Amino acid sequence: MELSIFYFHSIRHENLHYHFPVETELQLINCIRSGDREQVIQLLTGLFDKNFRNESIAPELGRCLLFSLSGTLLRILNSDTPTLQGFAEGEIDPVRQLLSSKTTDEMFVKTKELYLLVTESFKLERRDHDEQLLQQIQTYIDANFADPNMSLNLLSEHLQITPQYISQFFKKMSGWNFSDYLTRVRLNHAKKLMADSELTNAQIARMVGYTSDTVFIRVFKKVEGLTPGKYRETKPF
Repeated sequence: MELSIFYFHSIRHENLHYHFPVETELQLINCIRSGDREQVIQLLTGLFDKNFRNESIAPELGRCLLFSLSGTLLRILNSDTPTLQGFAEGEIDPVRQLLSSKTTDEMFVKTKELYLLVTESFKLERRDHDEQLLQQIQTYIDANFADPNMSLNLLSEHLQITPQYISQFFKKMSGWNFSDYLTRVRLNHAKKLMADSELTNAQIARMVGYTSDTVFIRVFKKVEGLTPGKYRETKPF
């Protein structure tokens, strides 16, 4: 086997480290987990430009950088995320794929492909989770709207999620504020009950979660633009 000898005077002016700070790695991990593909591309582009465009690092250091990038992917893939189990079981071998690169451009392309594939998996998993949580919220409200104590805090206790997160999440996903959605559900049910002429406003109010007919009438008029009595007159049930 032929040995290569490196003399100190020939390498002392070379760049003896590669640029991959912990902050950048944490940013990459967070962006992957949040499904932010554009930010992942931006971070990887900056990383490769810094190491291979602006600074000419030795090929050996380039491979060390790829080992680090592979290690970051492996840490994510070895998480308990069910969506990524297939990747962790060998469908993706980031070390082998990245280290098979022959050029810097090929390194970048393969790295980007692998990182974006994992990012997309997290994005799909997050979308499924969000849709499931939205369904849970709506189902709980639909099942408990008649409870006069129904509130964001009650929903928070049921789901074991903070009221602040539920409020922001529900607004983002449905376009409704929690209180407005609860009011809409109650009034929609109230309008159905109004078809029964035997039911009074006070009875309907209690059946849809209001403590008094006064509150019910005020809310109904504010939302619908007319009182429950006028509504009944205009609707041929």
